[in-house]
Amino acid sequence: MSLASPGRFDPQKSFIRRHFESDTILDDSTLMPDQLRARFSLEIPWAPEETDENRHIKASSIIEKKELDGVEVRAAILMPIIFRKKEPMILLTERSQHLSSHPGQISFPGGRFSNMDRCLVSTAKRETEEEVGIRKEDIEVLGFFPEYCTISGYRVTPVAALVSSESTYKLNSREVKSIVEIPMKYLLNPRNHMLRSWESDQGRRHFYSIAFENYFIWGATAAMLRNFYLFLVAAKR
Repeated sequence: MSLASPGRFDPQKSFIRRHFESDTILDDSTLMPDQLRARFSLEIPWAPEETDENRHIKASSIIEKKELDGVEVRAAILMPIIFRKKEPMILLTERSQHLSSHPGQISFPGGRFSNMDRCLVSTAKRETEEEVGIRKEDIEVLGFFPEYCTISGYRVTPVAALVSSESTYKLNSREVKSIVEIPMKYLLNPRNHMLRSWESDQGRRHFYSIAFENYFIWGATAAMLRNFYLFLVAAKR
């Protein structure tokens, strides 16, 4: 049986299980470049939340089976932070509708590891340049997060980075419909995080979501943003 959501599944109509009204809100200063660099330089223990997607993909051994078949399962995404009038924004992409995987969803630029890549950071940079035109020279890597296993069978490494405000975009229309810049303080505010659920053949499945204006961020992208918040707030405890 498939672990994925049904084809006509509308995540926005799913049941909201939890709000995070009591979670600590980050200070605006936490999101400034020097503070971000400092946080990534510290080895402070923190625990990323393991979502149902992670647990079930591991239990199903889908990734291991793909590896045995010689399929590349390593992937990386970039979490680009760009400053607009001194306010940090996180860049996301709206995926083209004709894509076979996650059409129309809001996601980070990224993709599969290639033999031309020296490492997964190189993968994140290359894919970002291919999708939205940001040059590798305009990207300052801050650090990366533990890999996130997706329902499509990939081990995804999220790479956080600062992007030069002078950088220009060039969309690859085959993959990206539009670029979305959302205030970082909004995306990492726990008051905007929701835990939702849907009923599958194997039982109830939970996932994170974040709504912003007409955009609905959910699944792996929302979970990675939730973990970014947890990473930063761990330094406040």
